[in-house]
Amino acid sequence: MSADKCEWNPTLSCAASEPERFTDCQNDAVISLGQTGAWHLCESCAALPRFARYRKRSRINGSNASMSIETTREQRQQMKRTPISRKSPMSRTGILSSVSFQKLRNDAQKVDTQKLKRGALKTSRPKMTSIRRAAKDQECTLRFPQVCNYDTSTTVLCHRNGAGMGMKSSDTDAVFGCFACHQVLDGHAPRPDYMTREVMLALFNDAVEITQRILQRKMSTTAKLKFGI
Repeated sequence: MSADKCEWNPTLSCAASEPERFTDCQNDAVISLGQTGAWHLCESCAALPRFARYRKRSRINGSNASMSIETTREQRQQMKRTPISRKSPMSRTGILSSVSFQKLRNDAQKVDTQKLKRGALKTSRPKMTSIRRAAKDQECTLRFPQVCNYDTSTTVLCHRNGAGMGMKSSDTDAVFGCFACHQVLDGHAPRPDYMTREVMLALFNDAVEITQRILQRKMSTTAKLKFGI
């Protein structure tokens, strides 16, 4: 194909080939597109929508018309697209970009684990101690008449009331109690008619002594098993 021919194949929508195909445009190239003359086209091919992005258009003079097609293709291959960059900062829209969201999420994950270990964030669950664990499946020592359900699966360590708001008394001043007796002791359920507060406290003091004896027996048994006595 001669250098002054159009470099486009309108039938196949591709560049003209070397040697020429019968579908290549046979018109003379009269327009140069692009800053470096990337395409040499005829009037009809230059008007195609594909080449609308080329703002720089110039007529081919005698010297440009003698430019070989191979030179034009080499220039086209050497052209590099420059990446789009923003010169002015983007206006704030109130919507976080994906990069900003990822940064915030990473910062949130960098919580100081040492503070968590020191108990900076307190949980609502009470701390489990060995005495509280020992209350599991034990018989109720309160045994309030007309109240106790004698269900060992509901037995927990019941503390004496009056230690202060949001505070519990010591585990040594507590008893093994079922759910029903525990509710009456804490005032969540009404006391029977016969049971005054003084009677309830007397029963609680007796239960403390019984609970302490049970714990002492369990501790001695555990020590014997540990040391093989």
